[in-house]
Amino acid sequence: MGRAIGFGSTTFAGLRIAGELTYIPQHTKGGKLINNRCILPVMVNSNKGTNQKTGEQGRTDSFKLVAWGKLADIMAKSCPKGKALDAICEPHSYLGTVYNADGVPRLDSAGQGIQTTKIAFTIQRIIFGEEGSKTVAEEIAAGRRPVNWNVPNHADYQLFASMLQARQADVWDGRSPKHGYARVVVPQGPGIVLDFTQPAARTQQVVDPAALAAANTAKVSNANMNAGAAGGPSVEEITKAVVAQMAAADVGTGYARPEAPNAAHPVNSAASQVMY
Repeated sequence: MGRAIGFGSTTFAGLRIAGELTYIPQHTKGGKLINNRCILPVMVNSNKGTNQKTGEQGRTDSFKLVAWGKLADIMAKSCPKGKALDAICEPHSYLGTVYNADGVPRLDSAGQGIQTTKIAFTIQRIIFGEEGSKTVAEEIAAGRRPVNWNVPNHADYQLFASMLQARQADVWDGRSPKHGYARVVVPQGPGIVLDFTQPAARTQQVVDPAALAAANTAKVSNANMNAGAAGGPSVEEITKAVVAQMAAADVGTGYARPEAPNAAHPVNSAASQVMY
């Protein structure tokens, strides 16, 4: 009998970003292009099972989602801790290294690195929800978000629209330890060279623009949505621009494990450099 071809899909609803994202730049390994990717730690609450710490009904499950190519950049610049989202992902298994709590690879009795089967959930469809109140408060306190950012007709509304526009236009410079809300992990090892060209087209990203726009602008009155746009694009228009980027985004599906930075593009020593 011939080999059966199957398809797996996992739907996540009510997710929250649980911590700092990890961004791995685009690079080549042995001449093969490997798209940039962004790893998102997420959690979701459930009323099933039992909380192991409190013994109460319900539990919190944690997962890691992966975005590739152009979508990786969008996620890195759009997903602070506490951000709500729904996602449809494709599960994929691979052989990965086991690490100790200090980040050092775990070795067996013969001194060889231990590997185990791991599961990656590659994002195929994403719908953004609201941002966490704690994150909003921290950004306002730090001056990264104006106080009245979601009030149409207020000067802060247009200012925040300009800030969003600048954020989405940002490109990783090859040296910064941060890219948007993500820490940058520079791959290192033999035969790897960082690549600063546009990600190659692979799999077409699917997105629901109407639902995404509605989720991102839920706190803003539809009747006054464009009131602050006289001096430039409004929050709604920036949101639509992000939607357009996502609709055109190409998501890489390669799972080669990156290992080395490009000596021609040295990075800030504060940027993480890890072996996979």
